[in-house]
Amino acid sequence: MAQPHNWSVASTAILKKLMLHASLTLVPGQKLTSSTASNWSHGLYSLTVQDYSLLAFVESNPPLPYFESYLFLINYVKFENGSFNGQLIPAASTSSPQFMQLEPDGHLKVYQLVDSNWTVVANLLTSQIRGGECGYPMSCGNYGICSSNGQCSCLEEATGSSTVKLTNYTQPNLGCSLVIPISCDHSQYHTLLELKNTSYFNFNSEYTFSYNNIYYLDRKTELKDCKMSCLKYCSCKAAFFAYHVGYDSEKGCLLLSEVLSLIKNDGAVDNITVFLKLHKSQDTQ
Repeated sequence: MAQPHNWSVASTAILKKLMLHASLTLVPGQKLTSSTASNWSHGLYSLTVQDYSLLAFVESNPPLPYFESYLFLINYVKFENGSFNGQLIPAASTSSPQFMQLEPDGHLKVYQLVDSNWTVVANLLTSQIRGGECGYPMSCGNYGICSSNGQCSCLEEATGSSTVKLTNYTQPNLGCSLVIPISCDHSQYHTLLELKNTSYFNFNSEYTFSYNNIYYLDRKTELKDCKMSCLKYCSCKAAFFAYHVGYDSEKGCLLLSEVLSLIKNDGAVDNITVFLKLHKSQDTQ
């Protein structure tokens, strides 16, 4: 890792620490480019430059984006001293070096050395994600729903029939779980619950995802067949049907094998229909 000019008097110990994690960090003067070798990944999350856009993905199946920023015909983004991708950052100095890191929760943060301690001075993606914290894929854990005020809960529609419960009642951000897990051995008891005023992070961008079919929609599948496919395939845990999304006003079906955090959209997104697969209650079998 090349040593940027403003690190000339930084301690050797600090530089060695960053070099051990070079795949997860940038320092002022470095670039993230479209070459595979320079893409970042940390646990579930990755940050990459593709087709003149800066994209953040969660490694679900399929991988889905939760952030995009168009780069205006350049295939790299540079951590400048004082800015990154158009966002201002408190300037670093020889006595207060900085580094940028993709966090295990999908946030992209800048740290600065202040009084011998690394302090967060910028949280770069959140202000450009519609819904802020709710726009992160695991903001409220699996099956959790994130409200506009950032609070986490289980689905109101499902709670009344005791099909979904909080994983930890003292920490609602850890998500929810199905009271009766989906089992391939009892597929005849599966049903789909339509969720009202609900969206998903990959349909919640402030921007239009720029390259072909980033939503992974099956454009040939209509709503009825989308629902039937989810009930047919045991691996499907939820079905999404989208109307008029993206630059090309796409319509189609997305089947998910894992349910991450859902978003209570409060009317902000009305072109997505969400169907959650559940086990029928005993009194309806």
